[in-house]
Amino acid sequence: MIGTWLVALAVAGSLGALVTGGIYALRPSDRVLAILRPLSLAGLFASIGSVGGAAGTILKGASNTATWVAASRQSLLAGCAEALLVLTATFTLLALAWLLVAIGMYRQP
Repeated sequence: MIGTWLVALAVAGSLGALVTGGIYALRPSDRVLAILRPLSLAGLFASIGSVGGAAGTILKGASNTATWVAASRQSLLAGCAEALLVLTATFTLLALAWLLVAIGMYRQP
């Protein structure tokens, strides 16, 4: 359950940075850029935190398995893959946000 909140926080922080980057691309100002930096850091740290939370959940599930059979290894690998998907999605959103900042800086006189 906590993993869901961590993922939501990571995505919300990254989406906030993306929207702010879009605003900066349309109307560049130092004030908008100043708020984008902490939003980006929030998305970054929340992403890393969500991967840590997912890793904890994966390890807890693995410890509850009495014997290591092929199915439990497959579940472990699937959990690891899902944890990395959150990191990939949020980092992609942050990259897009900063590409929009680059566009805004190009447009700025």
